[in-house]
Amino acid sequence: MTTFRYAALRPVLLGFVALSVTACSARPFPTTPSIAVQEELTRELAAGPAAVSWARRGAKVVSICYSGTLNAPEEVWTEARLACPDGTLTYRQSDMIWNRCALLQPVKANFICTPRPTENAQN
Repeated sequence: MTTFRYAALRPVLLGFVALSVTACSARPFPTTPSIAVQEELTRELAAGPAAVSWARRGAKVVSICYSGTLNAPEEVWTEARLACPDGTLTYRQSDMIWNRCALLQPVKANFICTPRPTENAQN
């Protein structure tokens, strides 16, 4: 009777071990941009002076899901730079509620990606 109990627990224990190993190797990943940060960026562009609007023309929101326990801040910034390779990143906010992130990586960091001005761009 005791061997049956241990045999029944074996798949559960193997599943737990597999989940633990997967969780330790989880990298931050891009996700859908935050609507609140997108709306904030749109308001800034509409209300700002011409120089600000020109500097931020083509700016976009980059959002990265991560875990404060599993991921170092450098990993989050590296993933954000991959999503914004030719621009300047500005951190805006983080959120944890209704953000479409995975259970093991529940925090969403939101950045503004501002394209660098080209040399021949005009004001």
